[in-house]
Amino acid sequence: MVSSPRSFSERVRRNHAVEHATLHVLEREMPGLSLVGRSDGQGFLIYGHVDTESLRLAAEEGLERLRDGESYLAVHPHCGTNLAVGVLLAGAAVLLGILGSQRARWRRLPLTLVGLAGAVTMAGPLGPEVQRRWTTDADMEGVSIARVTCLRRGRLPVHRVEIEHAS
Repeated sequence: MVSSPRSFSERVRRNHAVEHATLHVLEREMPGLSLVGRSDGQGFLIYGHVDTESLRLAAEEGLERLRDGESYLAVHPHCGTNLAVGVLLAGAAVLLGILGSQRARWRRLPLTLVGLAGAVTMAGPLGPEVQRRWTTDADMEGVSIARVTCLRRGRLPVHRVEIEHAS
């Protein structure tokens, strides 16, 4: 019997790591491939044109490589976490710039623009660090690929990679 690890968020973080590792493997094998992934508590979805068997093999290889200590595969440069970090930092810079009286806002505009530039600059290294610490978990103990299925064919194929977590 397969049971779940300690928490839902732990499953999602591990699934997110396998998703990223899978995308790294696929991108190495098929340069220029354009895919989007979304992790959840049961595994992850892959949106885009990829063969089901190629996806299954890439998921298994990615999982094995994470198990073998290649934890860097859990972080992906195109992850939505990177975008979210940039948006949060930019939003904070703008919010700080508009606080106060209407008249003072215009005087703070140059400082607000510098804050935005700083936010964009900081987002580059902070996004991957947020992935490493909070949105992925490269610990693959008890993790296995259960099945890979194509849910929808057509204009935008969707695949489901189901992941099992043993205690």
